[in-house]
Amino acid sequence: MSGNGLALRQSGSGVPLVFVHGLGADGRIWSPFIEALAGEFRCVAIDLPGHGDSAELSQPQDYEFPAIAARLHASLRQASIAQPIIVGHSIGAVMASFYAAEFPVRAVIHIDQPLDIRERARTVQSVQDMLRGPDFPLLWQKVRASFGLEHLPEEAGKLEARMPLPRQPVVLGYWNGLLTHEPDAYQNYVDGYLRAIRAPCAALHGVMPDPGYRDWLRQRIPQVRFDEIGVPCHFPHFVVPQKLVSVIQDAGRAV
Repeated sequence: MSGNGLALRQSGSGVPLVFVHGLGADGRIWSPFIEALAGEFRCVAIDLPGHGDSAELSQPQDYEFPAIAARLHASLRQASIAQPIIVGHSIGAVMASFYAAEFPVRAVIHIDQPLDIRERARTVQSVQDMLRGPDFPLLWQKVRASFGLEHLPEEAGKLEARMPLPRQPVVLGYWNGLLTHEPDAYQNYVDGYLRAIRAPCAALHGVMPDPGYRDWLRQRIPQVRFDEIGVPCHFPHFVVPQKLVSVIQDAGRAV
């Protein structure tokens, strides 16, 4: 546990490689990739606030992405980790983007996370009564059912299934921006960070996003490169793990 309340799991040596999980997971979800890559990289899997061994924050506003990026940076500095390759899945990819916009990184890799968040904001706002009320567990079951988990290999499916139901206040914290801002205005705010990313960037998706989205993201991150697994699963890196391993190794060779 770092002095900033973030748990860090480390293995290996070499170029630092930081993994950031999505909502409801924790750093353990990256264990197959750490096992595969610890011979080449100093692998660091964090637990975001409110997940795993990291402390829950007290107010929804405390979960703002720049604040957590700063907390992560302080934790990495304390562990003598500088200029990592940063890999984020789902909301962890948003976090990785904010981190890469503000702090030096060798590369940033997004996994199955559209960075045009306007549609997600409208969807979240439309179900906010369930999100804030006693039907939250039912809503999260519906969210999880949309992930295409039936495509996961057996061992990866077991690993994902061991991740606990995220706590309602934690989800409300991470989605506070989506819930409390007009979608276009919030997107403009996010865009300011996306446009500040200068490092090499890769976006790995289960299914390749449409050309309109790819053009949209290239207007903000011109250097982004897209890859796909070809399976409609929110965890595409577990369906074909070697694809993510190769993307990371390519980023490491470019250092």
